[in-house]
Amino acid sequence: RRAAAADAPGPEVAVAAQVEMRDYRYQRDTVYVAAGQAVRWTNADPVEHTVTFAPGGPPSSGNLGARDAFVARFDRPGTYAYHCVPHPFMKGVVVVR
Repeated sequence: RRAAAADAPGPEVAVAAQVEMRDYRYQRDTVYVAAGQAVRWTNADPVEHTVTFAPGGPPSSGNLGARDAFVARFDRPGTYAYHCVPHPFMKGVVVVR
């Protein structure tokens, strides 16, 4: 199981929310975390997905195959929209308080 990391979150970073990519959807389209916390996305589909943020957001995941995971830490309050490049109808938002 491969895990990609944005901003190199270490073991001390709290993963405050988890989002599964299943049935060509982000199963939680909006998640709320506090500044300094992280979100983990896991691909449960048999096809590749991405977690791709707009410019100015955290680094994006790149292609995630089946069972791959990606973790991003959010240090600044704000609203971070993301989508899947191969499936642009897949959209989600991370709200950082």
